[in-house]
Amino acid sequence: MLAGLLVALRALWLSAAYVTSAAATVEGETVTLASPAEARIVRVFAESGQQVRTGQLLARLDREMLEAVVRQAEAELATCKAAFDRTVAELDVARRQAVAEARKARAGMQSAQASLTQAGTQSLYRSVSQPERVRQAEAELAQARTELELAEKSRPELVAQARADLAEAEAVAGKARSDLSRYTTLNERGFVAASELDAARFSLDIANARLAAAQERLKRVESGSQAILVEVAQQRVVSAQATLALAKAGQYDTANSRQEIVLRQAELQQAAADLARTAGVSATIRPKQEEMAGARAQVKRAEAALAVARRALAEGDIRSPVSGVVVAAQAHQGELVTRSAPLFVLLDHNRRCWVKALFSEYHVSRIKPGQPAIINIRAYAKRAFRGRVVTVGDVAAARNPTTASSGGRERPTGSAAEIAVKLSLDHQGLRMVPGFSARVRIRVR
Repeated sequence: MLAGLLVALRALWLSAAYVTSAAATVEGETVTLASPAEARIVRVFAESGQQVRTGQLLARLDREMLEAVVRQAEAELATCKAAFDRTVAELDVARRQAVAEARKARAGMQSAQASLTQAGTQSLYRSVSQPERVRQAEAELAQARTELELAEKSRPELVAQARADLAEAEAVAGKARSDLSRYTTLNERGFVAASELDAARFSLDIANARLAAAQERLKRVESGSQAILVEVAQQRVVSAQATLALAKAGQYDTANSRQEIVLRQAELQQAAADLARTAGVSATIRPKQEEMAGARAQVKRAEAALAVARRALAEGDIRSPVSGVVVAAQAHQGELVTRSAPLFVLLDHNRRCWVKALFSEYHVSRIKPGQPAIINIRAYAKRAFRGRVVTVGDVAAARNPTTASSGGRERPTGSAAEIAVKLSLDHQGLRMVPGFSARVRIRVR
């Protein structure tokens, strides 16, 4: 009787010192092997539950199908590259054409503007008196002779004099602009005659011409050879002498001056229209640029597809990346599988496994992380494994109704939530497969 009492007391102590799980299963980190491409499985070398080692061949895909995909991807990439190269060449031609037409149109515009300015200058020149024309021609000749003298000097002196002439020409042009503005205002008020206003315009045109010549001369001096500068200066002297001779003789043609201005204006309008059309030519480049961008994107996609196809060919032999056990084998010989279709699920022996246990909510307040546990696994019925509480779940994992008997009939008394508890597992080097049933007892005191 005393022995029975001791057994009862021991059982009561154990029930108070341990809490037992309602259900528990072994879980672990698994590796899923998927098909690298759409292909047919020609051989399967592993099945569920089989032990495998790292690098072991598990299945083989149809190599001919994978090679055909590679060849197709290579052909597609070649086509995309050819289309891209063609688009680049067309864009280059379009750009060159646009640049050439724009350059030609700008040159025509500048030429038309210069012709119109010259026609207007000649018209103004003919409207002033002969003494004034002679004076201007003498000044031009003096300037040309000065340039010739300078051209025959050393380069530093040429550069210094050219810069001084440019500064003087800028000052004269500024004064001429100011005079024209003043004469325009006075003419509008009736204080000066139209001939004086024409003379002011003529002076400004001459000043602007000299300013442009000074700028061009400075460029030639800084970049050109001295022999060329001397030759140009000599030509200017000859031209100025001819102009002075004509001014003194009073020989100039006035018959077609107005028609010439009208003609030059028409040429300027046509040149402006041609320049405007070059903007339309430039606009045609934008679609080519967009086409080239699309072709470049297609090349990148084709390169990525080829890389995937080549990688799939290299991975046509499905090998185990770990040493462990085949948890699930979904590959079947002769089956046509799609890309990313799962073929094998492996459990890595080198990775950790654990136990997930469900406990009644009535025991959860007594379970704390770090508490030791005794774990019994059905597959190893004669062994007891050790573990510890890792985490205690916060959310109920399941609900089981509780009942009570009364008069031979059961009536519901409520429901008890089951909380998931994760425990570490010392598997002692034995093979553990996720899904093994277990029973857990946690020591709570």
